[in-house]
Amino acid sequence: MGVSYLAILVPGQAFKDVYRERGLAAKNLSRTLEDSGTVFVPLVP
Repeated sequence: MGVSYLAILVPGQAFKDVYRERGLAAKNLSRTLEDSGTVFVPLVP
């Protein structure tokens, strides 16, 4: 999305219920969002 806050918040809201339903730790979602947001945001102008 080009804005790091949106690149973290939007997918986080979309996947939080999926992680909860599958019994995955919220820490894993947080780590995934941080890693992907940090890597992909600079690629989008």
